[in-house]
Amino acid sequence: YKDRAGLLWIGTSGDGLFKYDPRVDAFSNYHYSLKEIVSRGAIGLRLVFEDSQGMLWIAKESLFRYNRFTGKREEVFWSKKGEDRNFVNKIFETADGNIWIAKEGRGLYRYELTSKNMFGPYLCDGPLTEGENITAFAKDNDGILWAGATTQEKSKNGEIYYKIKLWKYDKSNDNF
Repeated sequence: YKDRAGLLWIGTSGDGLFKYDPRVDAFSNYHYSLKEIVSRGAIGLRLVFEDSQGMLWIAKESLFRYNRFTGKREEVFWSKKGEDRNFVNKIFETADGNIWIAKEGRGLYRYELTSKNMFGPYLCDGPLTEGENITAFAKDNDGILWAGATTQEKSKNGEIYYKIKLWKYDKSNDNF
């Protein structure tokens, strides 16, 4: 992940989180407190994102919010084992300070930075099916949010194919 300062953040399977500063052509292990979190378990770090407050969001089986300046873990989401433990495919921040989190096969969630409340899942109780994987989330030039997903399906003759779906967010009704 390339942050606003131009630093590159690189997650590894077992050695923690590194940052690369192209101005001085140097790598460094980011913070000792992160190494245990990102190296624990068989799954490597999946995603790094920096929000408008400079916090790092680090996704593995769980989602962690870290203060990048102090190394302090601010919050942990979906840390339980079981069905909620799905990968995060995308993190996106909107101009109103909301963080949108797309989970593999589990829909979208909206986190409000100001209230520290998590809302959702979106696209999970309605048209989203178990096999769907939200892989895209973006805002167009008019400020409208769009979510895209793929699902694996079988035809009547047993052939597997993929279906692509696209949803538009209706802010006034808080749904897609």
